Amino acid sequence: MAVIRIAFVLIVWLLILSSCSNMPNDIMLVDTNGTKHFHTLQKITNIGESVRFCELHDTWEYVNKR
Repeated sequence: MAVIRIAFVLIVWLLILSSCSNMPNDIMLVDTNGTKHFHTLQKITNIGESVRFCELHDTWEYVNKR
């Protein structure tokens, strides 16, 4: 019975750690200079272009999705 409890706790612990460590790819982007940008908010401008708020630079930036 103790082996089943230990196995269950380990499986749950691994699931929690694996889900916490995976950062979505669209939050962190690397530009052509190699600088990382952490975008948290996204909005559409009045002319239909997508911009995201960069936490690192504290400004709205245009993001080209490939």
